[in-house]
Amino acid sequence: MSILKTEAGMRRAAETVKTANAAKRGMFALLERRHSYVSLRDGYHAYRTYVPGIVTSVSRDGMAKRMRVKGHGADFQIVPSDTLLLDTRGQIANPETVCAALTSDFGIATEFDTLEAARVAIKATVGLA
Repeated sequence: MSILKTEAGMRRAAETVKTANAAKRGMFALLERRHSYVSLRDGYHAYRTYVPGIVTSVSRDGMAKRMRVKGHGADFQIVPSDTLLLDTRGQIANPETVCAALTSDFGIATEFDTLEAARVAIKATVGLA
């Protein structure tokens, strides 16, 4: 009897994880990418950029694995050195239109130099400003 209860509990837990991960798919996100290079004249340099996109793949433990960025052919693979800022409060109702509004004239997603500049642009697009 206890084995059946345990099995039923495990199935309920698995379904809960699946629904939580499915909710993250399609969510708006900002990808913080770290860039670095070495110059012979000045030495080591590092800077960060922020790119808006939409989460396309979520791992079993709830971490985003891939995201789609406008103007790039393939999905970005999220590596451990990248930071992903998700819209967990659900303030952006239609992420597709926000990503489309944050593209350049050439159809490529705009890269922001600072997080504050990205937030201001997103709030202006959504109408939260």
